[in-house]
Amino acid sequence: MAWYGGQEKELLRQFWAWMGNARPSLFVTHNGLGFDLPFIKKRSIIHQIKPTIEISLAKFRTEPVYDTLAVWSNWESRGWVKLDVLARVLGVETKSGSGKQVADMWQAGRGKEIAEYCLQDCYVTYACYSKMTFREPLPARDVLSRKELIEAG
Repeated sequence: MAWYGGQEKELLRQFWAWMGNARPSLFVTHNGLGFDLPFIKKRSIIHQIKPTIEISLAKFRTEPVYDTLAVWSNWESRGWVKLDVLARVLGVETKSGSGKQVADMWQAGRGKEIAEYCLQDCYVTYACYSKMTFREPLPARDVLSRKELIEAG
C-alpha cells in the first residue's frame, strides 16, 4: 500500500492512521534506521502529526525493525551496500530506479510514479529480507499485483 499526493501533512496523517489500525510488529527496511524512519518522525514533528504507535529506532537488534543494510553490514558503515547491490548478491529482483530521481519526480508532481517506485523498492527489500532469514520470497508479480495506491487529499 502506498499513499501519494502533494500534501505531505495529509500523507503523514493517513500513514499514521493506517499504522494505528494495523499495529505491525515488524518493520523491514533498508537503511530505515538511518534514514527513512527518523525522516518520517521528523516530518511528523514538523507537521505536528502525532504518531499513533512508537517505533523503536534502537540499533543492534532485528525487532521491531529489521534493517537489511544494518544486518548485512553488522552495523558497520564501512560495510554498507546499496539495496540494488544486496539484491544482486542474494539473487533477487533488482530495483527499478534510484532514490536520487525521487526529488525531481516530486518537483514535477509525479507522485503516483514515486509511489510505484517505492512499492517496487519495498518488494526488493522484502525479497532481500526473505533471503537473509533463509526463506524464499514470493514472486514480485504475485506481491505487486495486490498493490494499492491511494491518492491523499
